[in-house]
Amino acid sequence: MDMNKDNIKSGFSLVGDTISEIASSVAEKNRLRVQLNHIRGLIKADTATRDQAYIELGRYYYEHLREGAAPENEAICAVVDAANQRISNASIKYMELLNLQNETKICAENTEKLKKYVAAAAADAAKAAKEKGTEIADKAKTAAAELKDKAAVAVEDVKGRFAAADKIDIDEAAAEEAPAEEAAAEEAPAGEAAPAEEKAEAPAEESPESFDF
Repeated sequence: MDMNKDNIKSGFSLVGDTISEIASSVAEKNRLRVQLNHIRGLIKADTATRDQAYIELGRYYYEHLREGAAPENEAICAVVDAANQRISNASIKYMELLNLQNETKICAENTEKLKKYVAAAAADAAKAAKEKGTEIADKAKTAAAELKDKAAVAVEDVKGRFAAADKIDIDEAAAEEAPAEEAAAEEAPAGEAAPAEEKAEAPAEESPESFDF
């Protein structure tokens, strides 16, 4: 029983030592990482400072000490000259493109405004045309109705004239036949109706004196 307890204690001690070693190792790695990052940052910052100093020194030499420079230094200055010329040309081209972009943008905006204006004007014109068409249609309907009424009046007038003409012809015919009927009635004996048609005249009797023997 005591041996088991000792074994358990030994096991716990071993585990504890292992955990301590791992923790120490992790802490050491973190400390080294921090130191490395710090040194790397210092190197980067000092390198940038040094490079900037080189640039300033080279600029001063290029601007003030170039005259009479050694051939190798003159070659470096020539590289600077070419780079400056390319930068100048690129800057001019950049400004031209920038201005063109602005002009294109303004042109696009104006074009869009013009499109909206034209669309609005077209809509107004279409609306006005529709209203005008409705007005013309109403006028046409009114004129057609008036024309229809006038045509109906004209037809009735013509009908009336034809009816009046027929009545006049009938009245005239009756007026012409009335005197003949009245004359026949006067010649007929009293109490007898006048014949509707004239009787054929009977041949006259010849006297005996007219015969030749």
